Amino acid sequence: MLSSSLRGFIVWLAAVSVVAACGGGGASRGERCDTVADCADSLQCLDHICKPKCVASVECGDGSVCTAGTCVVVDSQVGDACEAELECGPGQTCRPPTELSSSAGFCELETRANPAGDRCASDVDCRSGACALGRCTELCARGDQCRVRYECAAIPRVTPDYATLIGSFRGCLPQNATLTFDVPVDETMLGRPLKVPVPSTASSLTLIAETSTTQLIGATYVESPAGRPIYHLPLTVAEYYANRLRHQPLPAISVLAIPTTSPVKLQAGAYTIGLGTFSVGEPTSARRRVRIVEKLGKGATLDIHFYFLDLADHPCGDKVEVLNEAAAPTDVGFQTEFIDELQEIFRADIALGTLTYTNLKEHPELDGLTASRAGDLFALTTAETGISIYFVRSLSPAGLEVAIGGTPGAPVPGTRASGIAVAATALCYESWRTLARQTAHAMARHMGLYRNLEPDGTLDPIDDSPGTEDNLMYWGENGGTRLSVEQREILRASPVLR
Repeated sequence: MLSSSLRGFIVWLAAVSVVAACGGGGASRGERCDTVADCADSLQCLDHICKPKCVASVECGDGSVCTAGTCVVVDSQVGDACEAELECGPGQTCRPPTELSSSAGFCELETRANPAGDRCASDVDCRSGACALGRCTELCARGDQCRVRYECAAIPRVTPDYATLIGSFRGCLPQNATLTFDVPVDETMLGRPLKVPVPSTASSLTLIAETSTTQLIGATYVESPAGRPIYHLPLTVAEYYANRLRHQPLPAISVLAIPTTSPVKLQAGAYTIGLGTFSVGEPTSARRRVRIVEKLGKGATLDIHFYFLDLADHPCGDKVEVLNEAAAPTDVGFQTEFIDELQEIFRADIALGTLTYTNLKEHPELDGLTASRAGDLFALTTAETGISIYFVRSLSPAGLEVAIGGTPGAPVPGTRASGIAVAATALCYESWRTLARQTAHAMARHMGLYRNLEPDGTLDPIDDSPGTEDNLMYWGENGGTRLSVEQREILRASPVLR
């Protein structure tokens, strides 16, 4: 039996000979043909119709490749070795390797499962037999084998329970996208670590761990794809700051993100992450959920969704009266001093995109918000993109002007860490521009930046961010708006961007 590579060469040689010897017929585009000789020079004969010559194989349909401008059917047999979908003939797909030691896949018959790009939980959900990052994926060897706005990425291959690394393959992934998928967890989330795959084109990895009670939940340790420990569960404040990767278990929900600091850059491969729940006088049978969010490419546009609770008859007067879905979009002060200042702060790398305005008056119990109940408010978030900002009458304890769901926050809707709350009382004594700086600080925290200087004097481990007051991440209310190069790079990798 001829090898698939030799058969491919013979097919290519025959196609080149046909193109060189034939053509120049009188048939125009769309007219019937039997061979390429029937069509004009700029056309090929495909399915007995004169059509424009192909440029890329993706134009040729299932089981065909573009060779010298002509779509040629691939000759392959089930079981033949392959590295790309385009190496298998009609009705076949290139399945990824099944062993850690193998780099080649094999041609197999397509199933009636989901096509490339659809959601999946395991390989059997996909026509191609390859489920990666929650999406059905086609194998590739080069970028020109992927459709437009997709690229060929190295993808770690893990078992459906995310317990074992079983290999890797190259697959077509979107050039710029945010992929979110659930990871199955056992009853206690103890006893086995997760293998979390990160493709070569990813710019950030986020893990969201939730429990249905107020138990503490979060990562207990993290190892890089190279097996290097980069995080262990901190038992003291000093250990928290000493960790190369900052993270701590929190009640009900915690978020771990890479990168958030200079010492820990995102690496392609499979991270090993241990998870735990810690009972605080509550049963350990609570429901748990773990989601992974991976940003492919860098984002450049930030959508903001404003929600206004009931601010009627607020004691801070005219400025607060415009905080509603009817007035805010056109109010000069809000738009030119608050929105424009937000844009100015992030302008170098991030443009403000879609802005939405929504009244939220069905929750009077949250109008005057206690910080401990901020999660109840953030759980109302429905927007799939961007950041949700809630204007409330006041925040307590007294003096609190902004509340966040965490550092970082959750880049998905409907969780207790899915937003930012801003107290309208701040407008009693501050300008729109000052409030914009405080809001931008909170937004950057939501996107993964820590304070450049903590109140106790601890410095952020980002190498080039100075511990000075002119930085946006300075802890005091009179801080500045500057961001370092590395701080901006971390923001660009945030999954809230598009």
